[in-house]
Amino acid sequence: MSKDNVIDIAGGKTPGERDSDTEANWLLRGKLAPPQQRVSAATRTVLLARLSARKDAALSLIVSPPGFGKTTLLTQWFHALQKSPDTVRAWLSLDEADSEPGRFLAGVILAVAKSGVDVGSLEIAARQQSIDMNVRQLVATFLSQVQRCERRLVLILDDYHRARSPAIDALIELLIDHGYPHIHLVIASRQKPTFHVSAFAVRGLVTTYDAADLAMSESEAAEIVGAGVAGDELALLHRRSEGWAVALQLARLWLDRGNRRPGALHEFSGRSSDMTDYLSEQIIQDLPADLRDFLLDTCILDRFDSSLADAVRDRTDSAEILERLANLSALIIRLEGARETFRYHGMFQDFLMQRLHRGPAGRVATQHRRAARWLANAGDLLEAVKHTIRAGDTRLAVELVHEAGGWELILSRGVDYVRILLKLFSDVTIRANPVLQLLFAYLELKSGHYDSARELIRLSHAYLDGSTTHSRRDYLVVAGLARAYMDDIPTLDSMVEYERELESLPQSDHLGRGTLMSAVAFTALANGDLERVEQSCRTAIQEMRAAGSVLGANYFFLHLGQRHLLGGRLREAEALYRESLAMAEENFGVDSGLKALSAAFLAESVFWRNEITDARQLIQDSCDTIETLDGWLDVYATAYEVLIRCCQASGNFDLVLEALARASGTARVRQLTRLSMLTTAWRVEQLVIAGHTKEARAEARAAGLAQIAEQKGRPGMSWRVRLASTVALARLSLATGASSNAFSLLESATSDYRSCGLIFPSYRLSVLSLIALRQRGGTESEAVSRMEALLQFIVDEGATRLVLEHGDALESLLHVAQRRNRELILSSAQRDTTARLLASLHSASTPGAAEFSSREIAVLRELCSGSSNKTIGQLLDLSENTVKFHLKRIFKKLDVDSRAAAIGAAVQRGIVDAQSLSRAAQK
Repeated sequence: MSKDNVIDIAGGKTPGERDSDTEANWLLRGKLAPPQQRVSAATRTVLLARLSARKDAALSLIVSPPGFGKTTLLTQWFHALQKSPDTVRAWLSLDEADSEPGRFLAGVILAVAKSGVDVGSLEIAARQQSIDMNVRQLVATFLSQVQRCERRLVLILDDYHRARSPAIDALIELLIDHGYPHIHLVIASRQKPTFHVSAFAVRGLVTTYDAADLAMSESEAAEIVGAGVAGDELALLHRRSEGWAVALQLARLWLDRGNRRPGALHEFSGRSSDMTDYLSEQIIQDLPADLRDFLLDTCILDRFDSSLADAVRDRTDSAEILERLANLSALIIRLEGARETFRYHGMFQDFLMQRLHRGPAGRVATQHRRAARWLANAGDLLEAVKHTIRAGDTRLAVELVHEAGGWELILSRGVDYVRILLKLFSDVTIRANPVLQLLFAYLELKSGHYDSARELIRLSHAYLDGSTTHSRRDYLVVAGLARAYMDDIPTLDSMVEYERELESLPQSDHLGRGTLMSAVAFTALANGDLERVEQSCRTAIQEMRAAGSVLGANYFFLHLGQRHLLGGRLREAEALYRESLAMAEENFGVDSGLKALSAAFLAESVFWRNEITDARQLIQDSCDTIETLDGWLDVYATAYEVLIRCCQASGNFDLVLEALARASGTARVRQLTRLSMLTTAWRVEQLVIAGHTKEARAEARAAGLAQIAEQKGRPGMSWRVRLASTVALARLSLATGASSNAFSLLESATSDYRSCGLIFPSYRLSVLSLIALRQRGGTESEAVSRMEALLQFIVDEGATRLVLEHGDALESLLHVAQRRNRELILSSAQRDTTARLLASLHSASTPGAAEFSSREIAVLRELCSGSSNKTIGQLLDLSENTVKFHLKRIFKKLDVDSRAAAIGAAVQRGIVDAQSLSRAAQK
């Protein structure tokens, strides 16, 4: 046998490839590269040529029963592709755990990253198994990264039958549909996949290979079995094996064990399946007893190294035995990884398992228990639990889950991981164990299945009598989170219970204390107790950092940001949201659910700064994600209000209605009563803005908005709904001439909100109060005095949208404030803000004013009102020379050379209105 016919995968990486999997844990070992086979293998020249000739197609599909050399063929091609300058190749070996979309995508991303393709921060999320299931968006992001690569990607998925599921089939269809022509997908499977690729097949872009294609020719069989076999014996072996690669490999091993004698192969009889059993029996029979015992002890393992083998065997000589078994490398296959890791050939493992189960009954269970303990300590809880289930030891399985953290696995491993884990248990087992009950309840909460979560939590409560302190802590944490998700928020008084439980937890239980603190933060925020929100968040952030939970700390950054925004500290809130967004991207990837949450809250800050385009982009991307993942009322209330107001700013009422429908749908699906009430109030407000006052009045009456808006005293649990209802009802009253009613309603609510520290909501209400005051005939001095306070808040926090959202309703008052700036003693910042607001209001309705600065608009308006240069300077706090400078620029932009011509051009462009000219005429 020539050296060229021995496969060695130990070396040889293209310069662009990185050893990303050498840093990974046991879970990834051996999955991101072909197995290291040092066996006699015929070079499949014809098949390799066919594969290479068709790599420009969309899909190569290789389907055959086990033992036909699918993996060996693809291993050879994988290494041959290394020499292809226009190709980059990636390998992923699949198993049953990959049947969950998140884990499957994580594997694909890591495999492609290992090949040298830059997948950006997706690699971070994949490595931490924190892939969120907004599948289409994630796949789109992944494919956009792949498309930046100048070379074509060949992505090989081996053992597809082990991971096959409807969800994975759907992902494959996405990858094929949107990845071609940048990706050539290669799938090897024991059964024909069920995904649909007919559109590509009819275009000749799918190539299939079956058992007949993979069967060895007689010349290839000769390469495998080696020299010294007569032609008639080789022909007999080839005929009886039907070119089946595994049978030929076993024959080679048998012959090499001292059986190379004339006529030896004539001893075989029967078809190839009988032959493999016979050959396996002969190989095992010739081994020393300690080697046979090793094979039987370790055949229960899907993959193993010497340490795991030692644990299962309760011995310390596994490394030595593996060296002695090196000549069986066709059957004991070395996997690529940082340590020596192996797996058995599937058919040989089946043969060994049959022999093992014929032995003592207790032996198998003992081996599985030992394997479970070792794997759990190595971090592979999924495999550990599989072994306990095979041992029939559910008690140990539950114990391992408890030791791994129970419900905390959601935080440390993610939703998909826990979903796979719980599938290993029967429903009876789950419902009989509080650890699994609470884990499943938390999973159901994260999935939006609130009825199921509620039932599981009630069931868990029934097991509390006589339980440990730790069990009670777990129950309180999950029950508290459930209240937040289901918007079943208790009153402030109930927080005493949470705080008492916090005192009972050990100081070292940072994650438990931090998570339980979230119930305090949720309750305080829902009740409008901002001081307690801040206290609980700052404490919880320290606890989460001590626990090493970046995810937990990030959530509290969002809560703290809400506290700052509601308290009127918008700039501090935005800084926190941006920090949270950066942390989410750095630690969990650009497509994480946490990024979507951070973006939703950031969009609110950006919106009130009147950065509408940025806010719209942030919120559109965010809503697409949070609707498919977990969230709570604050998330949805913030996201949908920003989305609705961004649509309103675009002037497209159809988009507003679509946004309202999305909010209503989420409220219905998530069973969020307060979100439903908020959506109704937003609908009334938007109907008024669009001029549908009749319809708005009917909606408001049917929803009882008046009763909500007319509440008195501390807003408490109803502060969100009361705010939205008051705004909607006030707009309706103003639109129908009932300004006195609107003013009374707004003044009462403003006072109540301000008294409990809800400063930003109070300013939202005070803007409407200003409009109502002007409509009902209030004095100009009183209105301008209120405007001065509002301007200072806008200067401090940048919330220009507070004024701009109301358009022309406040424009005249801003002009008054601008004219009376000396009397009001406006600061330069307030004057600049006033000028910018007026310019923004005018440019929004007057495209012809877009080329003018806010100061030039102010000067031009005063010019049109008949003011002299000296008067303009006094009104705008400018020197006469500065006024002349601005007029010179204005004349140039208008292409005029006199004041009268400038006024005419301003009117023609729509920069000034008839009232301005009327004042000029009067002067």
